[in-house]
Order: sequence, then C-alpha cells, then structure tokens
Amino acid sequence: MSSTPRCTPDLQSLSLPLSTLNPVSSCSSGQPTTNDLLQSLISQIKKSDEKITVFITGQLQTNQEINEKLNNLNRIADTVNQNCQRISNLEQNYATLLQEIQSLKAQLSGMSDSSYTKLHEREDSELILSSVPARTTTTPVTLVSNVFQALGVPERSSHILAVRCISNKSDLPAASTRSSSPPEMSRATTAYIVTLTSVAVRDIVLTKKRNKRDLRQNEVCDGGSNRQIYINELLPASTYNLLRRSKALAKEKSYKFVWCKNNTIFVRKDNGCPPIMIQTENDLNKLV
Repeated sequence: MSSTPRCTPDLQSLSLPLSTLNPVSSCSSGQPTTNDLLQSLISQIKKSDEKITVFITGQLQTNQEINEKLNNLNRIADTVNQNCQRISNLEQNYATLLQEIQSLKAQLSGMSDSSYTKLHEREDSELILSSVPARTTTTPVTLVSNVFQALGVPERSSHILAVRCISNKSDLPAASTRSSSPPEMSRATTAYIVTLTSVAVRDIVLTKKRNKRDLRQNEVCDGGSNRQIYINELLPASTYNLLRRSKALAKEKSYKFVWCKNNTIFVRKDNGCPPIMIQTENDLNKLV
C-alpha cells in the first residue's frame, strides 16, 4: 500500500503583516475615526441644543406678549360694553327729550296769532305814573281809577290789569335848607306802573293827559298837594336813556318838541316841520 504524501502548508507564506490587522493604521488612509465622528456629533448636538434653547426662550416671550395682548383685548371689550350701555342710555334720553320738544312745539303751534299778539301787546301797554305821594292811604288801583276819572275816561278803569308800586328816591329838600315839617314830608313821592289791556287804551289815556295838561296830586288821592302827577309811556331802559339824551340835545339845538310813541322817539324843530325819528345814538347827529 503506497502512502500518499501530505502537503504541509508553509506558515511563513500564510502569515500577514501586522499592519493589516491594526485598526489604527486606517488613519494613514485619511478616513475619520469613530472617536472623531462621536466628537463631531456631540458638537452638532450642543449647537442644536443652543438653538432650541434660544427658540424656546423667544417662544416664551412671544407667549407672554400674546397673553398681555389678550388681557388688553378683554379690557377693551369691557370698555366697549360700558360705552355701548352709555350710548344706549343717551339714545333713550335723546328720544325722551325729542318727544318733549315735539310736545312743546305742538303746544306753541296751538297758540293762535291773536293770543301771541295779546301777549306782546300787554308788554307794550304799560304806563308809568310818577310823582305820586308816597304817604297816601289811597290804594294803588283806586288811585289809578281816580286818575282815569279826572281825565274824563272813567270807563277805562275796567281795562286795568295790574298796578305795581316802584320805589322812588325821595325829593325832600336838604335838612340844612329847610326843616322836616309834616308838609315837607308829604313831598316824598313814588311811582306806579299800570298794565292795561291794550295799546289802544294806553294811547287814549296818554292823549287825554296831554289834552288836560295839569293833573294834581290832590285831585286823585289823599295826602297829596298841588304838585303835578306825570303820566308817560313805560319805556325800556335803553329807550329811556336815549330819550333823555335826545331832550338834552334838542334843547341845546333849539328844537321845540320831543316825544315818544310806541318806543320810538321823535324830535321836531317847530310847528310845521317834519319830525325826525331817533332810534339809535347815531340818529342824534340828525339834530343840527
């Protein structure tokens, strides 16, 4: 039996260089190691964490601002509701006032023209009786009725609507010139404002007074003297002051007649001359 020869491997031929088995030797090939990769990954994670932290901080600030805005919106909504309620109340008040105004307009429109005319005529139909004895015991209405009797128009007494007394400065003489005897005390005077039913009645009384000229205290009341009682149309303060200036200037310029009718002042140079109407201060320049 022949024996087959065995092949024995050559260990020297099979042995590999140690450099091929050392993993560290890969650095020589230019590829990163695992440690480098881990370090790089850790660095990237840190950067990502920083960015996430910044984002979270910004988001928290944004959320806080949004919450503040929402709170402001709630306050604004409450204010709007309050203002809406106020507007509603004002609208109700306006509607109530509008109804009242319409009601007043209806009442005014219901007044007849004659009533309106009478209302204003009453304001223009007043007389003033001046130089009336202050110490008379005759009542004001009786005194005015006596004046109408003396003027020859007793029937006009029924047209007296009201009589009111106004205080007048005493025209007593100074104590150094004359003693205060009872007759002199009787010289203290007052004035009466008489409201009549119409301008026509007022004008009748004024005409009768001009025709009679003199009207004495002792003709119409007790406690009087022989002094004159004056009857004139009651004028507004502005017209009265203008009348006084007109009289003073007319006297200076030798105008003979100055009178007032229906709150209008007239000046006349002489009989036959046309009257000059004085309505304002500027009209006084017409007196030349």
